[in-house]
Amino acid sequence: MRPIDHRDRFWTIADAEHAAASAGLLGAATADAIDGGFSDDTIETWMETAVDPIENRSNHGDRQD
Repeated sequence: MRPIDHRDRFWTIADAEHAAASAGLLGAATADAIDGGFSDDTIETWMETAVDPIENRSNHGDRQD
C-alpha cells in the first residue's frame, strides 16, 4: 500500500522509489518523442566500443514502449 502524503494544497500517493522510477520513464519517453529515440543498430554499435557494455540488454532494464 502506498502512503498518501499531504502538504498545503499538494497531495501525493506514491513512495519516493515509485515516483523516481515514474519520472525516469516519463523523461525517457519525452526525449524519445522529441528526437525519435535510438535504433537497435545504433545501440549495438555503441556497445561494441562502450567502456562498460551491457552484455544482455533484455536482462538489464531494456525499455518496453
